[in-house]
Amino acid sequence: SVIMNCFNGERFLNEAIDSVYSQTYDNWEIIFLDNASTDRSSLIAKNYDRRLKYFLAVKNTPLGFARNLALNEAKGKYISFLDCDDIYLPTRIKSQVTKMESTQAALSYGSWIQINSKSEIIKNHKIKEFKGESFLRLIQKYDVNFQTLMINKELIKSNLLVFDEKLSFSPDFKLVMSIAYFHSNLLVMSDYLAKYRVHSGALSKSHKKTKMIEFETTMKFFKEMNNKFNRIENFDLLEEIFKCRMYFRDSLEDKNYPEAFLYGVKLMMLYFKKF
Repeated sequence: SVIMNCFNGERFLNEAIDSVYSQTYDNWEIIFLDNASTDRSSLIAKNYDRRLKYFLAVKNTPLGFARNLALNEAKGKYISFLDCDDIYLPTRIKSQVTKMESTQAALSYGSWIQINSKSEIIKNHKIKEFKGESFLRLIQKYDVNFQTLMINKELIKSNLLVFDEKLSFSPDFKLVMSIAYFHSNLLVMSDYLAKYRVHSGALSKSHKKTKMIEFETTMKFFKEMNNKFNRIENFDLLEEIFKCRMYFRDSLEDKNYPEAFLYGVKLMMLYFKKF
């Protein structure tokens, strides 16, 4: 089941949907949730055949809530996600399903290609193949591109496959990290699986303040959970490293080099303390 949540995504919508129809794997469905769009998104979606199952939200809702609505309609053994401005590579589903079947992985993700609004390649993000415990890796370097994510729907039974509806920016991050905390059979693929578009209208270009607030809230959640289950040693230090890395990258993106320098120094001190 390919989950597509759409709000006024007409610009690249045909290209996104066509990338699913062009897959070398043909046993799929698209769960298309129109989040009360006011543009031509509904007309575009309804122009496809029955493999695209169209649902209309009564009103515009936060991302986590919208994705939970779509999850309730999914019938597939595996769940993947596609935003309306991104693209699946042709062998994405087949290669990922094959490897998840053979490894019995609970979750997998892979390499991706960053493109611009003209579909020109900006950068290839190659990820090293890995299988096993991933929470410690991800808390120090979160390298999951959501467009490459595939999850075994069985996790619904353990209440892990659910998005936090209170989060508007980072429900994806909390979902992945929750699964990684409780499951050791995660699969990281080196295969290129999707193209992720960065443009002026993308959510990732805005709401940095919200992102930081939600990050703090999410890490507090994991800290309390770890106090209960005690699965991760030195969690406070790892949290500080992750937080510092995020602030360091954001400072560089904003070209605030004095601030980036300070976070860089703090990060080196934290790594020194860790080792």
